[in-house]
Amino acid sequence: MLSQDFILFFLASVAFVFVFFAADRWAYRRQILVAFDESLRRFDGLSVLIMRLASAVFFISLWAYGVFGDQPFYLTPELHTHSAWVPWLQLAIAGCTLFRRTLPLIGLGIVVLYAAALAGYGLYHLLDYLVFLGIAYFFATATLPSRGWRKSGFVTLYATTGINFLWLAIEKFAYPGWTYPLLDKHPGILLVYGPGMWCDGSSLNRSGSLAQIWQMNS
Repeated sequence: MLSQDFILFFLASVAFVFVFFAADRWAYRRQILVAFDESLRRFDGLSVLIMRLASAVFFISLWAYGVFGDQPFYLTPELHTHSAWVPWLQLAIAGCTLFRRTLPLIGLGIVVLYAAALAGYGLYHLLDYLVFLGIAYFFATATLPSRGWRKSGFVTLYATTGINFLWLAIEKFAYPGWTYPLLDKHPGILLVYGPGMWCDGSSLNRSGSLAQIWQMNS
């Protein structure tokens, strides 16, 4: 996996990230586009609404697949389950998106589904889906009166998303054999690349989440 192409792409991406970060800090210190940035703050309140709508669609889809499809699953299609209560919990989670006061229950429901999947599939498999814990925490803090706690929900969501993509990148790089059966089954994913090159590019692409975390902490 540590091919010449991968090393060249990696070094180019590091250079690009550094240049972008330096340009961003330069613009920030000189207050370039500050007025435009402030004008966008009126949309800050929509972030929770967007998360509510996305979660409603997601969990209704999970419920519908579990009830009318082949087999229910916890959070993602490979996390199969035969438990009849799972689709109905997913429907209840979707219902909790309707009211602001029930948003913390979304987080609780996600944690229950994650814990059930963890018991069945193990910690190593569930590391692929840390972002769900970030979403759970986001909703758990979304209605708290403290601005600091609400901000921590955004930070946690952002960080778990970055870490999740980073872990997926490590998997593609360290264990490409896990991905080859999927590529054999769906060769259209490869486009014009070979399996090795595709895994290299995929891992490099996802490792860009490091830049997200770096930018967040700057």
